[in-house]
Amino acid sequence: MNFDLSRQWFAERGALISVWASENGFSRDLVYSVLLGRVKGKSGEAFEIRKKLLELAEAQAASAKNSPHEQAECNVRHQKDLLSSAHEQGPARSKNNRGKPIA
Repeated sequence: MNFDLSRQWFAERGALISVWASENGFSRDLVYSVLLGRVKGKSGEAFEIRKKLLELAEAQAASAKNSPHEQAECNVRHQKDLLSSAHEQGPARSKNNRGKPIA
């Protein structure tokens, strides 16, 4: 997932990612990990960070309406749809080498 619009939101407002993380009750390191794609954000705190960052990206895309970022807005909506459907399905279960779910 690409969080370019989220990073752009921070840059245009002169906002510090570490301050935003603190204000939202998130770990600064985990926010950076999600932004950089090192953590997927499929569950737990990382999932909540991912949702918030997608909201920022959506706000950034809306503020750049009628610009080259219109396609990016569609991408953000698509990512949010994927995110909500993945969350409804629950976390994927790993299987051992015999095909049995790992508890």
